[in-house]
Amino acid sequence: FGSSSDQAEQARDQSAHPSALKFACLAVWICWSAHKVMSDKRPASDSATTTFAAFPPKKIACGFYHSAAISNVNTDRDKEDDEAYRGGHSHRHGHDEPTSVAQAFCWGSNRFNTLGFTPQQRRKLYEKKKAMEKSAVGTMASSKTSGKQSRGASSGLSHGPSPGHVEMAPSPVGTNHEDSTGESPRAKEQEYFDDALEPTCLDFFTDKVYEIGCGVSHTIFLMHSSRGHSGGVVYASGLGTRGRLGVPKPGTTGTPDYQAEETWFAEEPAKVKFDLPRNTHILRVACGADHTLCYATNGRLYSFGADLWGQCGVGNFNATIGNVYTPMEVEIPKGEAVVHFTAGAQHSLAVLGKNRELWAWGCGKNGRLGLGDTEEHCFPRHIVGSSELHLEVVAAGEAHSGAITIEGRVFTWGAGSCGRLGLDDQDDVLVPTRITYFDSTGGAKIEAIALGGFHSLFSEEMAKGSRLYACGTGVATGIGLGEKACVRNLVPIIPTSSLLIHKKIIQIAAGMYHSLILFENGELASWGVGAGGRIGNNKETNTDSIQKLAFYGFDLSRGATLMNHIEVEQQAKQAIGDNERSQYELAKLVCGSAHTMAMTHGGGLYAWGCNESGQLGLGRSVNFAWSPDLLSIPNRKIRDIAAGYEHCLATTTMMEVWSWGKGTDGQLGLGHAHNVCEPQKVPNLTEVIAIAAGEVHSAAIVSLRRTEAVTGELFTWGSAEGGMLGAGKEYTSGINTEPLRITFRHGPAKSKVVLAESSIAIGPIAVRCGQSHTAVILGASNKSGSDNELWTFGNGTYGKLGLGTSDNTYMPQRVDLQGHAVADVACGAYHTVMLSQDGMLFTWGKSNMVCSSEDIDRPIKFTHLEGNPHVKAIACGEMHTLVVTQEDKLYGWGDNSCGQVGLGAGLPAVLNPDQINLIAPAKLIAAGCSHSVVTTVNQQTLAFGNQSLGRLGLLRKAQDKYVWEPSQVESPWTTVESVNRGQAANRAQDEQGLNESGTANGSIAQGSSEATQAQGGPGTQSTATEPVVNIDTMLDNVTTLPAIQTLIQNQDPKCLPLRLANLENELEKHFVDLLKDVQQLREAESGLEKLESEVGQSVCNNLHWFKVAAPVLDTATEDPELIARLPLYEKVLWLLQNQTSYLAVLSCCITDPVEVEVVQRLVERLFASTSERTLHLLHMLTRLALSEEITSGRRFRDLFNPRAGSLPFHIFSRQVLSQARARDVVHLYMKFDKKLDKNSMERRTLLHSIVETTDRNASTFALSFEEYKDSLADEEKKHKDESELKAAFNLMLDGFSSYITEGFLEALFRVSLPADIRQVFGHVLRELKNHKVVGDSTMPAEVRTHGPLLRLFFQGIIIPLLRNPLHYASKEYFLKSSASEVNSIVVVNMGAIASFLELLVEGKLAQCPKIMQSAAKVLLTPLLQYLCKQTELPDDLETQLVMDTFTTHFSRAEEVVTLAACDLMRMSNMLSAQMLKLRIQEEDELEALCKQLLVWSDDKILLATSFEVLHNFRLDPRFLLTESDPPRVCQKSKCILPSRYCAMTTSSTIVQRYKEGDPEDPARKLEALLAYPHPTSSRSLSELREEFLKRKHTSEQSATPMYALIKELKDGIQVIDTLIAENARVQDIIEAIATSLFDREQHFHYLCGLKNGLMSIQQHRELHLKNIERWHIELQGALAASLQLKLPQQFSNNSGSNRLKFDTINSMMKLTQTYNAAEMKELGADLIPTATYSIKQLKTKKVIVDIHPQFVAVEKHMQVTLKPAPDGGVDLTLNIVRGKAQNTVAFLAIPTAKLEEFKRAGKTDTAPLCNPGEPALLTCTCADFAAMVARLRTQ
Repeated sequence: FGSSSDQAEQARDQSAHPSALKFACLAVWICWSAHKVMSDKRPASDSATTTFAAFPPKKIACGFYHSAAISNVNTDRDKEDDEAYRGGHSHRHGHDEPTSVAQAFCWGSNRFNTLGFTPQQRRKLYEKKKAMEKSAVGTMASSKTSGKQSRGASSGLSHGPSPGHVEMAPSPVGTNHEDSTGESPRAKEQEYFDDALEPTCLDFFTDKVYEIGCGVSHTIFLMHSSRGHSGGVVYASGLGTRGRLGVPKPGTTGTPDYQAEETWFAEEPAKVKFDLPRNTHILRVACGADHTLCYATNGRLYSFGADLWGQCGVGNFNATIGNVYTPMEVEIPKGEAVVHFTAGAQHSLAVLGKNRELWAWGCGKNGRLGLGDTEEHCFPRHIVGSSELHLEVVAAGEAHSGAITIEGRVFTWGAGSCGRLGLDDQDDVLVPTRITYFDSTGGAKIEAIALGGFHSLFSEEMAKGSRLYACGTGVATGIGLGEKACVRNLVPIIPTSSLLIHKKIIQIAAGMYHSLILFENGELASWGVGAGGRIGNNKETNTDSIQKLAFYGFDLSRGATLMNHIEVEQQAKQAIGDNERSQYELAKLVCGSAHTMAMTHGGGLYAWGCNESGQLGLGRSVNFAWSPDLLSIPNRKIRDIAAGYEHCLATTTMMEVWSWGKGTDGQLGLGHAHNVCEPQKVPNLTEVIAIAAGEVHSAAIVSLRRTEAVTGELFTWGSAEGGMLGAGKEYTSGINTEPLRITFRHGPAKSKVVLAESSIAIGPIAVRCGQSHTAVILGASNKSGSDNELWTFGNGTYGKLGLGTSDNTYMPQRVDLQGHAVADVACGAYHTVMLSQDGMLFTWGKSNMVCSSEDIDRPIKFTHLEGNPHVKAIACGEMHTLVVTQEDKLYGWGDNSCGQVGLGAGLPAVLNPDQINLIAPAKLIAAGCSHSVVTTVNQQTLAFGNQSLGRLGLLRKAQDKYVWEPSQVESPWTTVESVNRGQAANRAQDEQGLNESGTANGSIAQGSSEATQAQGGPGTQSTATEPVVNIDTMLDNVTTLPAIQTLIQNQDPKCLPLRLANLENELEKHFVDLLKDVQQLREAESGLEKLESEVGQSVCNNLHWFKVAAPVLDTATEDPELIARLPLYEKVLWLLQNQTSYLAVLSCCITDPVEVEVVQRLVERLFASTSERTLHLLHMLTRLALSEEITSGRRFRDLFNPRAGSLPFHIFSRQVLSQARARDVVHLYMKFDKKLDKNSMERRTLLHSIVETTDRNASTFALSFEEYKDSLADEEKKHKDESELKAAFNLMLDGFSSYITEGFLEALFRVSLPADIRQVFGHVLRELKNHKVVGDSTMPAEVRTHGPLLRLFFQGIIIPLLRNPLHYASKEYFLKSSASEVNSIVVVNMGAIASFLELLVEGKLAQCPKIMQSAAKVLLTPLLQYLCKQTELPDDLETQLVMDTFTTHFSRAEEVVTLAACDLMRMSNMLSAQMLKLRIQEEDELEALCKQLLVWSDDKILLATSFEVLHNFRLDPRFLLTESDPPRVCQKSKCILPSRYCAMTTSSTIVQRYKEGDPEDPARKLEALLAYPHPTSSRSLSELREEFLKRKHTSEQSATPMYALIKELKDGIQVIDTLIAENARVQDIIEAIATSLFDREQHFHYLCGLKNGLMSIQQHRELHLKNIERWHIELQGALAASLQLKLPQQFSNNSGSNRLKFDTINSMMKLTQTYNAAEMKELGADLIPTATYSIKQLKTKKVIVDIHPQFVAVEKHMQVTLKPAPDGGVDLTLNIVRGKAQNTVAFLAIPTAKLEEFKRAGKTDTAPLCNPGEPALLTCTCADFAAMVARLRTQ
């Protein structure tokens, strides 16, 4: 409807016969309104789901010709007496309370089955109507024209088919071929599409419908899916063309041509399918005229339907089609939560983000989008300034829009005709405009809004009930002024029959020509045009009076709420929490001979393969399992597993051992030699910390807790053949059915191990069993592993014991590892593989299994891996080996006769390691006799090898016996059922009081040879729910072509390469223009520099009247060689500050304590400024320094360790604890507010916590009994004996440990660290992960690499505060009140806590009492999780540095750095010594500068140290003003610098470019094809090829072929053919596409940051230009005052009698001056003194000693003119003067630095005067020339 025809269309609708309106399917609107929750308090949440869900679902809706509502009143479908049912409603309060349900009711026109009736219900209603027509006398409806659709009164509510109704076969689709009369032949044949004149219950939905929406000819139902989560399933009914229903027409393929599309409709509501991420559902819906918006629990909007105006908001993707036939994601900004949204006739609106910005898209006619124009927009556009309105609710009508703010104010905009906007006139309004009418009513607070075609409704909440307002035209307003009256201003609707009096309105809805109200008690009222029965009063007449319907809608008095009328509608977290995730993420894999087992982090155990000996533990009824099956031990949670040849072992969290499977050799340890088909507990073994299983023997390590260092004892059982039990020569054969304790004695080499029975320092911590030999790792379980030793025993064939012999060994013997510490070991049948702590691989044993030409009987370093990479995981099968490198590459070698190496067919043996291709990095690996299993980081499990007996557990069983390449394993542990089972098991264990603390953390004590966790970084994701599903979080789950297609179609169109390139070019152009603006500043500021120089000269001239002597510099203590090089030092310091990579590398190169202190002082002085740029440079230096240390090859335990001399650590710590950052950091922990009460927990600091604990316990903390006794007073020690003191000590330890695990932890958790520290922590975590740093194996897997982060936090922040409380809690740190609380006992306690934390961080907890060791275990994991949570902050430092560089140029602030002469000398010595490591270019600028500096001797440094001479250096941050080199972003330091200062890899532009891959890359071509909306179901390349062929054929046969698509499909088929011919893997293609999508999205965010930063720079520029004007005026005033030397009146008034001698001096100046300086200035004279001398004069004074030979002939005519320059130098002009003729020969600019050199030169030293690179024109005596210039300045 255009605005010019609004009233014509309205009149036609109200005057024409209702049946004629059915064909007027023009653009219309039904607006849904939203009502706030009954409570004024809405849940405050940042997540998308909870933010939007504060608004209730719609329970009523108005379409063009129909309406809909949801009722929770008892709708018993067996009641046939409609009258009695309505009567029951009128007296319902006297009846029993019915059950709360949620059923859908519709009424109005039912053409195209818009109301959603099933075929059976339509026939039943038709027959019922006919029966009523025959029985009713005098009430028969008038006849209708033959061939037209029949209408009739459907008396009463219809609730379903009556008994005995005629069944009809349901048809999913109806076809409507219209004839010349416009009627459907189907309608002629079957008159079942009757209108419903009263609300009629839909048979299709039995219950749980909780939101509805109505369009012109379609209806949307949102039904809860009953699966315990928020959201539900969308159903649609009505006309299906143009994508209105979001489902394709059944039986069709491809995208239809909408201009030739055949009319069709759904016979019954059709389910709309959304391609959503896992566990994502639709939460809210909104209908426009012909399109629908849907909001999902992942925080994203989806749309489908007509898109000719862009109202779907999916961009120009469907520009050639004009419709969206299946749901697509709306292109709203990612990362912004949806607060509210709505759909108009042809436009859409949404309120997004915390700032509540309003976005609009679609048709812009009449200004309905509010963007200030009338254009259409196919992408959501931000309405500028909308964030200032604080919008809460938006609504959209046919051609106008409205919104309500949080304060209840109302804004409208769009078409103003018919008075629909409620403003004073009827003009169109292009931007949101406030309705001022409500101000006149006492500030009414509007709570709901509904916009129809030509009218608007507003609801105000009153003390009693609600008040309804209306404006616009027609009976739909309900004002009672007739059908054609136009009301421009709002008018309260007069209550009719007391219907509105004291009744609370819950929701309002406005259709094109009618309106609805839902009251709190469930009553429903309507009014407006009645054609088609849309108002539901059993009539088709118009009415402008509000009428109550004989129907009860959603009744809040029944205890339900709009927010949550069914229990499961409560907002749930969209991310599965850690407890749930642990149920489906695998923690360990093990392989037996023909079976496999997998264990989840939650303790779930799955088994598959052969069960002939009971090795699966599933009972006797199972012979083999082709897919994983759950194995459970009643009331137990599995902690670790091990698999032997045909038997298995498991430990529980109670540290027991259970066994099952083959037991004929006693390998089960159950005291007998029989097979066991179900798990049984091994007796007499408790506190088990590690297990292993071989072919016919087993082993376990039992914790030994007699000493403070927790060590273990080894037990073995099973076959003793060959000494594999290690129990001595008494056990060389036979079997042992019970565990034997094994003793470790001195081996052939000197060992640290003594008898196991003694109090040992180290002991067994891990054990591995091969086919016939055993390997044991000895070490201290609470240490880093640097002392770990390897001991072996058993069968020595092929030298597999590594002891230098092939003989059997019956007792444990130490393996000589040549100084290497063992991290892990794996045992095969005939070989052994060892992984050292530093990631090196060692092998020994049979030749072909260790890639050797002969057997090896001692460990040798394995060098056959390409590039000799470090290894992080190992696994041995019977005769093959798998390893994972630090680069996440999986390699295999050995026997491949069954495909167990995974390198393809045709390779019976792999003699040298080769890489196994996986779709993602390996996380877990396991190897059996003839098969292997791998789990990737994205939780996909793959297997390869012999698949007989089901040992591979494949998702799709292969045809051949052998599977030569990794294939997907069925993973039931990822299902919801497995999660529920795991949670139920955990609850059962809790009820049994079992220990839940033990988990399979992947440490060496719980590891196995069969499976090793290969993940270097954190193993769990954050539980924080993100409002947007971004590509980064989806990468791990993309494993199929349909999944990658979803990823492609969900990508933000702004991330497409072409649009990225356009944005890059646009930004680069802005930066180029900005650079020009910067370079023009010199000209803009030139007048200022001259004025400043004149003011300075004038002030200097005046000073001699005040008899002020110039300062005298003591040059005797200065080294002249250093002074001469000060300008060079200034350049060096500037370069070190701005190119931060130099200092970062230097920090990791020096170890000398003196040099370390110099570097720390250098960093402090260089970055002492508080400017944003300097702070950001310091942050970047800190990051680069920490990164350098990570990549420097330091041991893990030495990273950021201050005791190991980590200078980057000290840089970080001194920065964050500096006085300048007192309020940012120190106050967070040390501020003590005495006014806080005990309830103000959120503001209580660490100091609060410690002081309160000290006062409560009244004792000091100590970690040893001696320290505790020393802290006691002498009197107290006298009155207590030793036993009493020990009892008191133990009591103190209880309090100490309780505080550590409770109060201390709570105090830390209350602090949210400053953003820059959090970003540093996040950077460190990323670097540790990117560089595959091997973590501490004693920590839980998910935080194993976080030790360095712990050091930064504790040793860098917390421990210094605790060690020096009196220093930090002091007035110097602005904490004067805190100092009084730090008494001597508090100081002691803080020191004890610091000591405990130091032992914790350094891994020396064995020195603590056991109770404190337990406290440390409780503390560690939540603390690391807290630190990980702190890192969840966007990192924009690189963008900020770019912005800072330009921003500082629009400021004239100077930056001065002060350094001592001795530090300068040491600095240059260090730089020269380390230059080979520091240089970043072939011709490095720093190297060039350092070559001009001296290498200072120790004597000179000592002399400079004794005098402590300080030098000031001006480091110019505005270097772009003078630099000729183009600025670039250095790729190493991320700073903008002239190109000659950048690293060699620097790009040629300021804006980093996205590097798009090869256009011929198959992945790129497939990505383009998968972007089309046609969904793919292919799982392989061959299936995708067939699909493309069908789509190509369909497109070619179309009446309007899409030739571009046909060409792309043809190219795609060729690409697939090539890939198939090359045996390409579809997973590789998927990974390439996913990586490309992720990279583009990351780059887009970077560009957005630059774009936002440009706006800030422009603001600084405008402000600077204004300041230049202001400064010019101020300097002119200062100059005038200086020339007159007249004290300003304000100064004179304040000075009183003391006039500061100004008047006296002013009088003296007037008497002695021969000119008036002020008058001379007005005449244009220059205040800067100028002097002219002849060459002859200067030679006479010995200022000039020589001139250039070419000027000798004219020497007597030459003159020199000197003029001081504003920068402190002097300008020299050389002229030839003959009479009145004067010619300038040369102009020399002598800089300040040169004059300073002249001042410090000897009396007879000479120097040339010339411009750089030119010959000397004059030669001067340095000292005399400098003195002459100095005299000139005082004139």
